[in-house]
Amino acid sequence: MGRTAELRVGKTALLDALTARGGADGLRSLRAVGVESEQELALSTRHQLLHPLFDHLAEHPAFQSGVLEQALSIREGPAPGRFAVSAGSTVPVTRC
Repeated sequence: MGRTAELRVGKTALLDALTARGGADGLRSLRAVGVESEQELALSTRHQLLHPLFDHLAEHPAFQSGVLEQALSIREGPAPGRFAVSAGSTVPVTRC
């Protein structure tokens, strides 16, 4: 879930409650915080979000893991298209 809203409306409290509830049900939560100074860096928040799952990339289909590795500059190669990056990003999240 991504949220953008005014200051002091309870976004963090909502995410904390969802994380606690999911953890009690055996679900894993991933969190990232976008900061203004990184807004010009392509995929910086996605990198932060998926970093804990990098050790599991080899367990995923070669195409999706390769696209994600290229997009996040882990592997050399041409920049993949945005739809390929989106598809590659969902695999680690749904399988770990």
